[in-house]
Amino acid sequence: MKIKMFLLIIALFASSNYAYSQFAFGVSPSLGFNSAYLGYKVSDDFVPFIGFQMAKLSSSSINTYTYRDFNDEMVTDVNKYDASATLLVPNIGAKYFMMQRKKLKTYLSLSIAFPIISGEDKNNNQPIEYDDILSNTSMIGSELGFGVEYFVDENFTIGGEFGIRYLNLNSTYENEDLDFEEIDKYEYDFNLMPTYTRISLNYYF
Repeated sequence: MKIKMFLLIIALFASSNYAYSQFAFGVSPSLGFNSAYLGYKVSDDFVPFIGFQMAKLSSSSINTYTYRDFNDEMVTDVNKYDASATLLVPNIGAKYFMMQRKKLKTYLSLSIAFPIISGEDKNNNQPIEYDDILSNTSMIGSELGFGVEYFVDENFTIGGEFGIRYLNLNSTYENEDLDFEEIDKYEYDFNLMPTYTRISLNYYF
């Protein structure tokens, strides 16, 4: 559902009238997530956009256990554990420019993100999938920010932004015990609202 909605927004961008629009492209380098966006400057005040962020995490550990068995011989067992996770964060949003003072323009920014997470564990190269847990996990996020862009020229700006983020994670998991005919259902709801700062390089062409 999230992917279909995101593709619909892209289709709406693609069907816009090129004669009255101007492309906008921006990047935001940071110590955390690096992000980029592509949008249309449909007027002097309004720039709808789509953006994207990605992160990938992987880890590996090896446990070596040496012991003496019942035959009085030393035996070594090696257990290798690998894990990986990928987070894709497509988002849609818009900038609304307000006051202008010479080369400075202030704006409000609002965006909604639809994070998609996937992962896999391997124990001694045998994959352990978590499809059931991930398929029952949903995430949504949003950002509301206030920023300023300095127009170096009509095609390039340097911007700074401060705002607040909202992230919601909801997950449902069931553990079924067939021997005792029991079903344990777990429901998790997690919310996070941190502030953020962002420096951006913006191109209009």
